[in-house]
Amino acid sequence: MIFVETELSGALVVEPERLADGRGFFARTFCREELQSRGIDFQVAQCDVSFNQTKGTVRGMHYQLAPHAEAKLVSCRKGAIYDVIIDLRPGSPTFKRWAAVELSEENRRILYIPKGFAHGFQTLVDESEVFYMMSELFYPECAGGVRWNDPLFRIRWPLPVSAISEKDAAYADLTEGQCQAAETAVAEGATEPGNEELKSVLARAGRDQRLREEIFAGLRQAEARADDANTFRLEVRLPIIHSLMRGAGTHRVILKNGLIFDVGLDSRIEEALLLSGSAHPDHVWEPQTTRLLVTLGAEAQHVIVGGAYIGDQALPIARAMAERGRGGVVHAFEPMGPPFERLLHHLKINGITNVRACRLALWDRSGVSLTVEGPPALASSVPGGVTPGGAGAAASSVTIDEYVESQGLAAIGVIMLDTEGGEEKALVGASKVLACPFPDAPHLVFEVHRSYVDWSVGLENTSVVKFVKSKGYTVFAIRDFHSNYAMEGKPIEVIPVDRVYLEGPPHGFNLLATKEPGLIQRLGLRVVEHVSPKLLLHKDPALHHPLDGL
Repeated sequence: MIFVETELSGALVVEPERLADGRGFFARTFCREELQSRGIDFQVAQCDVSFNQTKGTVRGMHYQLAPHAEAKLVSCRKGAIYDVIIDLRPGSPTFKRWAAVELSEENRRILYIPKGFAHGFQTLVDESEVFYMMSELFYPECAGGVRWNDPLFRIRWPLPVSAISEKDAAYADLTEGQCQAAETAVAEGATEPGNEELKSVLARAGRDQRLREEIFAGLRQAEARADDANTFRLEVRLPIIHSLMRGAGTHRVILKNGLIFDVGLDSRIEEALLLSGSAHPDHVWEPQTTRLLVTLGAEAQHVIVGGAYIGDQALPIARAMAERGRGGVVHAFEPMGPPFERLLHHLKINGITNVRACRLALWDRSGVSLTVEGPPALASSVPGGVTPGGAGAAASSVTIDEYVESQGLAAIGVIMLDTEGGEEKALVGASKVLACPFPDAPHLVFEVHRSYVDWSVGLENTSVVKFVKSKGYTVFAIRDFHSNYAMEGKPIEVIPVDRVYLEGPPHGFNLLATKEPGLIQRLGLRVVEHVSPKLLLHKDPALHHPLDGL
């Protein structure tokens, strides 16, 4: 059995290891001992089969409350399904995030779903049959669910829904506040009950900045000595940090270059910074992308950042521009209120004056009323105003072309976009700017994610890549960690857009697009092929580690 980590903490894809001969093959699909070696104690209490007549059928999203919370092993015996899970464990590093895995009779994958998750699927072909192994019996009084199209989670289903039960379609919308009780109730079955007195003590300790820093330092040292650093980080270091932060609210991190960030537990970006292996890291998030942006931004007169969040990329770029002394300006767009206020706070405490912060969303039309939905750093903008009591936040749009013209900006050197599915809209809204020839055309760095971009026929054939290529750009994928991981001294690796390894669960990464013929050579970037842009510590080194190792 081959275990492959998903993007959600604790959830695994099991790839049966086939022993083939002239008769066919043999593969083990369940082994208690191998699961236990991964820290999973799975006891089978019940097995079920779900047969689905029609392509596009949705079942879910289901969970079972404590004291009967259940783990599952799910496979597709006939046909194919798009299997979706939501992490509903408040203490998890992937809390409130969702992921999807395609399970089919061809790939024979099995998805392990821990306790504390909601689960559902959509059939991709007619007559699909799903097999479940459950760790707990079914108790109707403990059954609950999340609606398949709840705007709080914004699951991207691959097909129109052809069939769904009345019960599944009737689950109410959950707001941030309303879902907390359900999440806590599900998660109580995921782990042993916590020691509330100990948590309270740690929260009180967390109010003391100096003591908190000493505990953080001790945890970093202990993780570095641990036999399994990743397990220690998730099972020891992270829960202690969560308890400390209950009392602190925010923790001040000073980067190697002197930039100050006051971060909490609002997003995976901030959490990653708190889990850094260094007291003074050289970046906040995405080390290689940050280095590339800082290098390109330092040469620019104007840089546009869409989805600026709390300034994790905008501030390092602005600092590099200021140090170069050419009067460069960063134009930072962030439509969500709380992150925008944190962005302003970080500009103030760092004394940065060359960032123009705009609470607007970049789009393909100006003046559009948008709804910004989802948790911080993962929120997407969608057309339509906000209804009273709705889950989204109101935002207005502007195109890059109209903003550039209204501000009289002479030259845009870099456009960076991380807007959770809105990147193509923003690029279309920059059509005039992108049509400029080299050297007046900006370099582009933007995210693509399988939840928003269908790359099933090749990344080079996606609409967003075809659009920027039609403007004369050459496109590469940037290999990077989506976390805080030290990469100083490592060359930045890029992959030609038609030679990217894309297999695995839905994931995202950044692309670099440029019109400069010699940019790769000038910056000393390393071109590699047929590897994943997603750098991951505990996956196949040949695909998910830098070419010369970690």
